[in-house]
Amino acid sequence: MLVGFLLVFTVTQAHRTSVSTDCPIVNCQTCSQDKQTCVACKQGFVPNEGNTECNSAPAECPIVNCQTCSQDKQTCVACKQGFVPNEGNTECNSAPAECPIVNCQTCSQDKQTCVACKQGFVPNEGNTECNSAPAECPIVNCQTCSQDKQTCVACKQGFVPNEGNTECNSAPAECPIVNCQTCSQDKQTCVACKQGFVPNEGNTECNSAPAECPIVNCQTCSQDKQTCVACKQGFVPNEGNTECNSAPAECPIVNCQTCSQDKQTCVACKQGFVPNEGNTECNSAPAECPIVNCQTCSQDKQTCVACKQGFVPNEGNTECNSAPAECLIVNCQTCSQDKQTCVACKQGFVPNEGNTECNSAPAECPIVNCQTCSQDKQTCVACKQGFVPNEGNTECNSAPAECLIVNCQTCSQDKQTCVACKQGFVPNEGNTECNSAPAECPIVNCQTCSQDKQTCVACKQGFVPNEGNTECNSAPAECPIVNCQTCSQDKQTCVACKQGFVPNEGNTECNSAPAECLIVNCQTCSQDKQTCVACKQGFVPNEGNTECNSAPAECPIVNCQTCSQDKQTCDACEPGKHLTPTKKACLTDCPAGTYLSGQTCAPCDPSCAECSGAGASRCTACPAGKMLRYADESKLNEGGQCVEQCVEGPECETCGLTIGGTKYCSKCKGNNVPLNGVCTSNAARTQFCTTAADGACTVCAAGYFVQGGGCYEITRQPGKQVCALTDNKGKCQTCTNSLGPDGAGTCPSCDPTCKTCSAANAANTCTTCATGYYKIALEGACTSCENDSNGITGVKGCLNCAPPPSNTGPVLCYLMKDGDSTGGNVNKSGLSTGAIAGISVAVIVIVGGLVGFLCWWFICRGKA
Repeated sequence: MLVGFLLVFTVTQAHRTSVSTDCPIVNCQTCSQDKQTCVACKQGFVPNEGNTECNSAPAECPIVNCQTCSQDKQTCVACKQGFVPNEGNTECNSAPAECPIVNCQTCSQDKQTCVACKQGFVPNEGNTECNSAPAECPIVNCQTCSQDKQTCVACKQGFVPNEGNTECNSAPAECPIVNCQTCSQDKQTCVACKQGFVPNEGNTECNSAPAECPIVNCQTCSQDKQTCVACKQGFVPNEGNTECNSAPAECPIVNCQTCSQDKQTCVACKQGFVPNEGNTECNSAPAECPIVNCQTCSQDKQTCVACKQGFVPNEGNTECNSAPAECLIVNCQTCSQDKQTCVACKQGFVPNEGNTECNSAPAECPIVNCQTCSQDKQTCVACKQGFVPNEGNTECNSAPAECLIVNCQTCSQDKQTCVACKQGFVPNEGNTECNSAPAECPIVNCQTCSQDKQTCVACKQGFVPNEGNTECNSAPAECPIVNCQTCSQDKQTCVACKQGFVPNEGNTECNSAPAECLIVNCQTCSQDKQTCVACKQGFVPNEGNTECNSAPAECPIVNCQTCSQDKQTCDACEPGKHLTPTKKACLTDCPAGTYLSGQTCAPCDPSCAECSGAGASRCTACPAGKMLRYADESKLNEGGQCVEQCVEGPECETCGLTIGGTKYCSKCKGNNVPLNGVCTSNAARTQFCTTAADGACTVCAAGYFVQGGGCYEITRQPGKQVCALTDNKGKCQTCTNSLGPDGAGTCPSCDPTCKTCSAANAANTCTTCATGYYKIALEGACTSCENDSNGITGVKGCLNCAPPPSNTGPVLCYLMKDGDSTGGNVNKSGLSTGAIAGISVAVIVIVGGLVGFLCWWFICRGKA
């Protein structure tokens, strides 16, 4: 009876717990002695944080205590700290409590071999001993140590450094090649090496980039390779810049990431801080965005609109924290901190309304690997990076791997030479290699020099090479595109190439025309000689561009679809063109002083020089003597009102800077300094001015440039009239008038009649004219639209014009001061000049007769 009771009780208890009586934790292989925690979970289960439960292992790796699984998830490539693999690598068991091998950190299960030696020791060939690491480098599996032997410069094959370069751990199973960014599918070759490394001939290794710089831990060498211009992160140069040593452990400069060796200057400031001019301080970064690791701030700079790669915003978007290591949302690239929502989905997927799922992107474009579809979704307008369209633009196929030359953008047909290297690389003499572009290029206005720095491979925007490619000269003001007869208004595309040249597909280049053209009256054929790119003077192409027929004599205005009866004005422009207020021209872009209203260009308010719409509050540029006051700082493109220019008074001591004919403050009273030409309180000064003296700013923060005692932004008036690009030291790098800045980063001025020029303050060096002026020579003086010059007649009251197409007769006026739609050169009555003259004579005769009669009447009648 008693035995039966005990048996029933035991079975009942076993059934109730569903585990062996030795361990009450479900799915636990081995309990601790007190049976409160699990020492080892069963296969396919993992312990929770307190080891009180055994939960299903994540799908990535079902092996308990395995750091990294193999691709098939059957074996473990690397066990977690304190665990060792069994013989078949199918389990990760606790490392033996004792290890008889001297200086061994972790033994194998049978204690016959060492899995990991202690710091400063390395295993022998059979892993049966841990011997002292060679004096050259004590770090296990390190190929090359740093000079102080504290960090590893290069790990051995199959190992990768940790974050601080103090260890060499097994390379992740995804890619075993050291310093490889992306492996091939079979993991035998490297598709892309990490920054600063290049593949060997067979793409089986990633070696240090060519020894342009032999100095260890140097990012950029000097030209003679004897000194280091910039050391890598965490390293600092010695006094002679001949070595890059580990940065000192301590740095007394506040907010400095890395000090110089003598700790007197800062080599690299922390995130969100920038060095002063002498590198002795790290001040708050310019107030574009004070949030650390934020790519783009909100307008009030209180929240982050977009965090940098690898960082995610907190709930209020006030911080950018490191992205969680794991994200359980399927097809999510980056999770939120709580892993409940997706910050960024993977390519081809979009978030749902609550950001809790990443679903397939809507089928706006059904063509695989197509960036932008046509409207009917039948063809692809632009394929994604690395893909090219087929002949009919119906597919996006992988870009052909024809070109094996490293850093080559386009190979020759035989794949032996490079036609065009990638940005920042230049071809060698035989065009068989693309090497890093020289750090400096002595040719003025050259974007990329040849290796020997004797010729220019590519000139900067707005400049063209001479015949021998030894100089970069200013591109003709009318058109910077080589061999282009007529540019578009924005000078980005070519409307008509010169004789013997044809445009490319985007009209951005003029290439040599095919040797023969069989189309009658065609000036320039297409490359396949089937269509005509440009017909001869007096001829126009048919609908398919296969013929050149006599041009109809109805309308002489270019791009006009319908002329007026007298053929002096245009009633309707061709599609894509806009009619000017004078109805004299059909343009792609509305000229200065007008804005696009429907399909026509409407005049701006008389108080504006340029505008974004109707009314005095939509000015985007002001006439001389007026300055722009923006209506909404968050909507600069919408503009504002033109108000009076600077006046010396309670705030401004000196109005000493003139931009576009308008005076701006150059010296403020008190502790204020000029920002965008207006005195700004000292409390806000540190955001834009790093060094001020006597009411003026001498050094501006990054994102601004110094000009005439003030700091200016290139995204707003009046700074955008002066500078197009700034450096990170508060100086202008590229002036808008095509002149180079001086040593202080200040832009010299052109003559007021010039928009761009080749010499400062010289009226005869204009390369393009200011609004209200015209010229016909490539370089020279600009003439007012109201004045005559070289056979061209000015038009009174014309505010914006161009030379006539024939360079004779009245200017082509776009905008009149009084709103005269005729451009000032056609009488509004429609009568001929002879008729007007006859009428005038008749009026004079009638008036004279009437006066004579009245005199006779009064004199004779008076006598009577």
